[in-house]
Amino acid sequence: MGRVVGDGACYFQVADLLVDPTYANQGIDKLVMDELIQYLNENAGVDAFVVVITELTQIPLYKAYGFELTYPNAYSMKWTRNEGIA
Repeated sequence: MGRVVGDGACYFQVADLLVDPTYANQGIDKLVMDELIQYLNENAGVDAFVVVITELTQIPLYKAYGFELTYPNAYSMKWTRNEGIA
């Protein structure tokens, strides 16, 4: 399973690329990425910014599709909504 979320033109995120452990190491992750990249090639604007947040072990998969580490030129940040804060 995998999906692309974004504004439909300039900014996208590859998200939720998951493969059932029963089917791991069978290339399913690459089949899903092939479809996601095809979608981006057909729908993302030229020079669109596509990001992915991944576990360290999955970096080679994304590099194989042309993704580059952004550090040190950019950093990732996160915000978590805590209970009681509106």
